[in-house]
Amino acid sequence: MEALIHHFKIVSEGFRVPPGDVYQAVESPRGELGFYIVSDGGNRPYRVHIRGPSFVNLQLLPHMVEGTRRIAMIQERLARRAVRSAAVRVLPCPFEAVPVQEAMWWHPVHTQDAAHIWLRQKAAEVGATLKGHGADEALSVVRGAGPTPDLL
Repeated sequence: MEALIHHFKIVSEGFRVPPGDVYQAVESPRGELGFYIVSDGGNRPYRVHIRGPSFVNLQLLPHMVEGTRRIAMIQERLARRAVRSAAVRVLPCPFEAVPVQEAMWWHPVHTQDAAHIWLRQKAAEVGATLKGHGADEALSVVRGAGPTPDLL
């Protein structure tokens, strides 16, 4: 019973995090997944920043091909941004590339969770601003759930 009460207090009140900041990394199949957390000493973090492993790889890609005869195939938006940070050129693709299809998957238990709904709505809003995607396609991410992917 004591363990149940202790668990309830942690879930309902949170736990006190010492003031300061910390970076903690977890190894994932695609690289390092990093979490940077800043706390003011309260029971909720002041700021949380998550660094996904796939974005780190894409950030390094222009510098890995710079000055070589190698090529890298990435999305056009990322390639245009790479030109600003490295001495690389963006060339047209010599063949018809398969379109990238973005999807969100989640467990049905999270469908009605307020934070999860907010995240899906934000993802849909960003998806609606991307070239070639309409708002109706982007908002489909908010309506579905479960084992089938919902397209952005």
